[in-house]
Amino acid sequence: LNRCKKIKTLLLQNTAIENDAIMSVEWDQQTNLQELDLTSTDLNEQSLMHMLTNSPNLSFLSVAHCDGFTDQVFLSLYKNKKLTSLVGLDVSYTVNLNSDEVFNFLRTNGHQLRGFTY
Repeated sequence: LNRCKKIKTLLLQNTAIENDAIMSVEWDQQTNLQELDLTSTDLNEQSLMHMLTNSPNLSFLSVAHCDGFTDQVFLSLYKNKKLTSLVGLDVSYTVNLNSDEVFNFLRTNGHQLRGFTY
């Protein structure tokens, strides 16, 4: 990924990608990345925080069935304005994400979404 600067979509759903691999990528250099699917991955909170807070603003994010996607990761993305260009969000079956945080996000940014799954 460090050599593939033109990637727009990265689909990692149901893969056994490891945390070390995620931590080794320079996500801030992936300037064209727009869509990211991490459904059913076993990435931990630290890896997700590194990946998502250093990624460019995404238009689509799926973290369904992703236990590492916690309130802390979600709030960090929200506070760092990483969700401002988001039009599609899938957080279904994300058990470590508080519904109050999702509701607050929808109240302020729901108008920009074209698709949302919870």
